[in-house]
Amino acid sequence: MENNMKNSFLIISLAIIVLAGLFGGCSHDVKGPARVNISPTVKFTNIPVERARFSSDTTIYWYGTDVDGYIIHFRYTVVESTIVIDPETFIDEDGTGFIIPDSEVSWVIKEVDLDQNLIGTNDRVRMSADVADPVRKYVASYVFLQAVDNLGAESQIVYRAFLKNNHFPETDIGTNRLIDPYINAVSPNGILEGVVLTFSGSDPIDYRLGDEPPFQYRWKILGPYTQAQLAEIRSQYVDSVFMDTYGDLYRKGESLFVFTGLDTTIDSSVIPYDTAIDSSFNKFLVDNLRGSNPYGRWNGVLLGIDGHLDSMVVDPDDLGNLDNLLLFDTTIVDSSSDWTYSQSAQLFDIFRNQDVTPESDTTRQMYFVAWCQARDDANVPDKIPAFEYFTAIEPKFEREVLVIDYGSYLRASTQNFPVFPPVVPFRGRPQYADSFMVRNIFAEYINYWKPGSFDAVNVFNDTVINGFTIRYFRNGNTQDYFTLRQLYEDDTTKAMTLRDILKHKIMILVKDETDGSVELQSDIGSYIVDGINAGMSCWIMARAGVGAGLYEDGGVPLMPEVLATYFGVEETHTDDWQRRTQSRIPGFQPRIEDFQGAMPISGIDLPILAIDTVRLENRYLWDTAYPQYFYPFRKPLVMDTIDTNIYGEDTVYVFRLANYSGKQCAGGNDSGHAALPEVGYIVRSYDATPLYLYYSTWEKFGISRPTYVTRKEGTVIAVRYDHPVFRTAYFPFTVLPLEPVSGREMFGKMLDWLSEQPYIQTGKVRATGPFGSGLNKELYREQSRRLRELSSQGLLEILGTSAR
Repeated sequence: MENNMKNSFLIISLAIIVLAGLFGGCSHDVKGPARVNISPTVKFTNIPVERARFSSDTTIYWYGTDVDGYIIHFRYTVVESTIVIDPETFIDEDGTGFIIPDSEVSWVIKEVDLDQNLIGTNDRVRMSADVADPVRKYVASYVFLQAVDNLGAESQIVYRAFLKNNHFPETDIGTNRLIDPYINAVSPNGILEGVVLTFSGSDPIDYRLGDEPPFQYRWKILGPYTQAQLAEIRSQYVDSVFMDTYGDLYRKGESLFVFTGLDTTIDSSVIPYDTAIDSSFNKFLVDNLRGSNPYGRWNGVLLGIDGHLDSMVVDPDDLGNLDNLLLFDTTIVDSSSDWTYSQSAQLFDIFRNQDVTPESDTTRQMYFVAWCQARDDANVPDKIPAFEYFTAIEPKFEREVLVIDYGSYLRASTQNFPVFPPVVPFRGRPQYADSFMVRNIFAEYINYWKPGSFDAVNVFNDTVINGFTIRYFRNGNTQDYFTLRQLYEDDTTKAMTLRDILKHKIMILVKDETDGSVELQSDIGSYIVDGINAGMSCWIMARAGVGAGLYEDGGVPLMPEVLATYFGVEETHTDDWQRRTQSRIPGFQPRIEDFQGAMPISGIDLPILAIDTVRLENRYLWDTAYPQYFYPFRKPLVMDTIDTNIYGEDTVYVFRLANYSGKQCAGGNDSGHAALPEVGYIVRSYDATPLYLYYSTWEKFGISRPTYVTRKEGTVIAVRYDHPVFRTAYFPFTVLPLEPVSGREMFGKMLDWLSEQPYIQTGKVRATGPFGSGLNKELYREQSRRLRELSSQGLLEILGTSAR
């Protein structure tokens, strides 16, 4: 036992000595050959196979390995066989590069990052086709593939050849049909968007719709053209051609031969037998191939832009005529610099190249041509580029003021509207038609402000368009005055265009009665909004501007969005005058005549306004259906009858009942005070400037105000809205009943303010004003788009036309 313990101690001691010698006497350097990074490898998968044929870009698959690291990316390049004669000699000696400089190699990188789910082992590879004959001919392309590892080592390059043909793509130009015509804008700095065109391509044979790779485009915009020049383009520059599925072109009168099979004929009378093989075809006259057919499609062709394309379309005997198609050479408005992937173009100042005399430099609507050619993923261009016509207005705002009359002077039962002399009775009672009093009074005020600026004399003649009679003459329309609603029950249609509006700097929208509303959500309303967006000023002067049905009887009336956005009016408050005044109880007639005048806000340089008794009496028709019940706070009209000679009839019609005066009402006899009914008050937005406060007859004369009449004394009754691009104002009354001296002063000062338009059609935003330099263009653009969209869906009221 003792000997064993001694032996164990000896063995342990020797082991410690040996280990100490080993660690103490050995060098720290590791000697031997250096470790070498092994390059990765890459291979194509077994499909698609070598020299596989495609008619569209196809996804190619591969995989790679790296035994001592990891692959960070794969890369590939595609080279056509016309450049690479022998792929083995195209790769350099060490197999990791090419014999051409690296700067001439365009690699497509496919990153590998498993954390980001980037596998990098496939891609939809773009290959070219034969541009001249892409359908029949296949073009071989080599896909060279390489892997790179985390230390930068490159694999040997591998390659595989694929063949591709292609079908011709088709091009489409999108013009905004909602904006027809466009309004020319000189720059993108204002609200107007200019002319926006979109381009798209399709390749229905090679790809499913929506599955196509991005197309490239080249385009030109040409113009402006008069109607005569447009007719010349359509007759001399436009042709049609039939293109079959191979891209071959056929003119009218030519025939298409379609292969149907092979016919074999054996002559057994000779030895050996004589065998003949002939092809059989069906012959089709292309003139008969219309609509959907399996052989091709008809295309409209615009000549005179690309000589090479023209030469493929025109009959060889007519090639000399192409030398005469020179119109487009000098009328290019804009074009793409080269092929681009951008699918839209936004154009400004498109009339800039038009040479016009100062006398001719007025608001004009002219025609333009958009031309575009798409090119697909195989670099094959559309053989028949697309073209579209569009119209645009060059606004010059050469005239001062346009009055747009929303009044509906139609029914005898309509109360409280401007008086007009009667004409031929309708359905047994007198009808009151336009004596053009509204037009003539506004003409007087406008011409007092700027002499000779308003045309109330040169009335348009009636015009028949598309079977509809536009009653310009009967409605007294001039270049500065348009009526929007029917003046006779047998009216058929009226018309006012966007061009008519854009001739002017200022619009005044008038409605001096309580029927209907100043409807801006209408076809004409969309034009008015476009005019404001272009920088025009707009002034609404309208009683019950949002309609007689919106009264204060259980809540705040709903405001049209356009009024709130463009005029700074958030609420309007009116009395339900129509329902109240129809309670025809003998001995009690509700009275609602309230508006006595208006007091200017302190600091506002405008005069005090007052109702003129004589003008109120002589300019308003209070009721024709029930004159025994309706009478205002005023004396009756002086005249009981009017002698008229309208339509050649010398007939006296009853205008007022002879015993109209001296009627009794609640509260005693008529006071004789002049007051205008149904002038509501408004609630403004924070950035609209209040101008006038309401002056009520009840408070002025201490008359007990009926409970059904809203208190209006001291409320805001007029505002103006100062915007960086436009100026607007809203008054719930017109100038017709006002005392003339103060009325003219107020009217002139308002027109002076509305005329401050250094920013109109300049494309610039005014730097001063409550908005400063901020401008939410999209808010106003969206208003225009919304109205145009509703119009295209038939959801807007068609003002100025017969709805029956």
